[in-house]
Amino acid sequence: MVARTDQSELPKDDAMPQAEEFEVLLLSCPEETGYAVLVPALPGCASQGEDWEEALEWVQDAIETFLDFAERPEVAANEKDRLIAEWTEQGYLVETAKVWVNC
Repeated sequence: MVARTDQSELPKDDAMPQAEEFEVLLLSCPEETGYAVLVPALPGCASQGEDWEEALEWVQDAIETFLDFAERPEVAANEKDRLIAEWTEQGYLVETAKVWVNC
Protein backbone atom coordinates (compact mmCIF):
# COMPACT_ATOMS: atom_id res chain seq x y z
CA MET A 1 0.00 0.00 0.00
CA VAL A 2 1.28 3.47 -0.81
CA ALA A 3 1.84 5.58 2.30
CA ARG A 4 0.80 9.16 1.76
CA THR A 5 1.54 10.62 5.17
CA ASP A 6 4.76 12.38 6.07
CA GLN A 7 6.79 9.87 8.05
CA SER A 8 9.91 12.00 8.45
CA GLU A 9 9.08 12.88 12.07
CA LEU A 10 8.65 9.29 13.26
CA PRO A 11 11.33 7.90 15.60
CA LYS A 12 14.05 5.94 13.82
CA ASP A 13 14.78 2.32 14.72
CA ASP A 14 17.92 0.95 13.05
CA ALA A 15 16.53 -2.60 13.15
CA MET A 16 13.42 -1.61 11.18
CA PRO A 17 13.35 -0.60 7.52
CA GLN A 18 13.14 3.17 7.18
CA ALA A 19 10.55 4.83 4.99
CA GLU A 20 11.95 6.96 2.21
CA GLU A 21 10.14 9.40 -0.04
CA PHE A 22 10.42 9.17 -3.83
CA GLU A 23 9.01 11.65 -6.30
CA VAL A 24 7.32 9.94 -9.24
CA LEU A 25 5.89 11.06 -12.57
CA LEU A 26 2.36 9.97 -13.41
CA LEU A 27 1.77 9.67 -17.16
CA SER A 28 -1.53 9.45 -18.99
CA CYS A 29 -2.50 9.86 -22.60
CA PRO A 30 -6.02 10.70 -23.72
CA GLU A 31 -5.66 8.25 -26.62
CA GLU A 32 -4.63 5.29 -24.41
CA THR A 33 -6.04 3.48 -21.40
CA GLY A 34 -4.17 2.95 -18.16
CA TYR A 35 -1.49 4.98 -16.46
CA ALA A 36 2.29 4.76 -16.25
CA VAL A 37 4.56 5.83 -13.40
CA LEU A 38 8.27 6.68 -13.73
CA VAL A 39 10.79 7.18 -10.91
CA PRO A 40 13.30 9.85 -12.02
CA ALA A 41 15.70 9.05 -9.14
CA LEU A 42 15.90 5.41 -10.28
CA PRO A 43 16.27 5.33 -14.09
CA GLY A 44 14.56 2.27 -15.52
CA CYS A 45 12.26 1.91 -12.52
CA ALA A 46 8.66 2.23 -13.69
CA SER A 47 5.26 0.65 -13.40
CA GLN A 48 1.72 0.96 -14.68
CA GLY A 49 -1.87 0.36 -13.67
CA GLU A 50 -5.44 0.61 -14.81
CA ASP A 51 -5.98 3.66 -12.57
CA TRP A 52 -3.82 6.09 -10.56
CA GLU A 53 -4.20 4.16 -7.31
CA GLU A 54 -3.15 0.85 -8.85
CA ALA A 55 -0.24 2.47 -10.69
CA LEU A 56 1.04 4.06 -7.46
CA GLU A 57 0.73 0.77 -5.55
CA TRP A 58 2.66 -1.11 -8.25
CA VAL A 59 5.40 1.52 -8.45
CA GLN A 60 5.99 1.16 -4.71
CA ASP A 61 6.72 -2.54 -5.29
CA ALA A 62 8.91 -1.65 -8.27
CA ILE A 63 10.97 0.77 -6.16
CA GLU A 64 11.45 -1.79 -3.37
CA THR A 65 12.52 -4.46 -5.88
CA PHE A 66 14.86 -2.04 -7.66
CA LEU A 67 16.56 -1.14 -4.37
CA ASP A 68 16.85 -4.82 -3.37
CA PHE A 69 18.74 -5.76 -6.54
CA ALA A 70 20.50 -2.65 -7.86
CA GLU A 71 22.79 0.04 -6.57
CA ARG A 72 21.44 3.56 -6.56
CA PRO A 73 22.57 5.23 -9.74
CA GLU A 74 24.00 8.72 -10.04
CA VAL A 75 21.20 10.76 -11.57
CA ALA A 76 21.46 14.14 -13.28
CA ALA A 77 19.86 16.94 -11.29
CA ASN A 78 17.58 17.81 -14.21
CA GLU A 79 16.42 14.24 -14.94
CA LYS A 80 12.87 14.93 -13.73
CA ASP A 81 12.59 18.04 -15.93
CA ARG A 82 14.01 16.16 -18.92
CA LEU A 83 11.49 13.34 -18.52
CA ILE A 84 8.60 15.76 -18.13
CA ALA A 85 9.61 17.61 -21.31
CA GLU A 86 10.14 14.36 -23.25
CA TRP A 87 6.76 12.84 -22.34
CA THR A 88 4.83 16.11 -22.67
CA GLU A 89 6.25 16.53 -26.18
CA GLN A 90 4.85 13.08 -27.03
CA GLY A 91 1.34 14.17 -25.98
CA TYR A 92 1.20 12.70 -22.48
CA LEU A 93 -0.22 14.48 -19.47
CA VAL A 94 2.41 14.44 -16.72
CA GLU A 95 1.78 14.98 -13.02
CA THR A 96 4.07 14.53 -10.04
CA ALA A 97 3.36 12.68 -6.82
CA LYS A 98 5.33 11.33 -3.88
CA VAL A 99 5.32 7.79 -2.55
CA TRP A 100 6.91 6.35 0.57
CA VAL A 101 8.64 2.96 0.57
CA ASN A 102 10.52 1.02 3.21
CA CYS A 103 14.21 0.88 2.40
